Amino acid sequence: MDLYPWICGLFIEEPYRGNAYGALLMEQAKADAKKGGFTHVYLSTDHIGYYEKDGFQYIGTGYHPWDESSRIYGISL
Repeated sequence: MDLYPWICGLFIEEPYRGNAYGALLMEQAKADAKKGGFTHVYLSTDHIGYYEKDGFQYIGTGYHPWDESSRIYGISL
């Protein structure tokens, strides 16, 4: 794991979607990471198009120990 720190587990329940809560949580996670001295944050997802609109850039494909893969994204803080 040469990429660190990771943002994981961002989920907004359906009745609360459409209120920009995901963007608010993501901005807070990035602010916390920056405050902690990090210059980048990373995430792994299968959602194409969602994180790119917030400036995340596709890095490559990551492979999990349970024989699945997902896309890896990063952003400079």
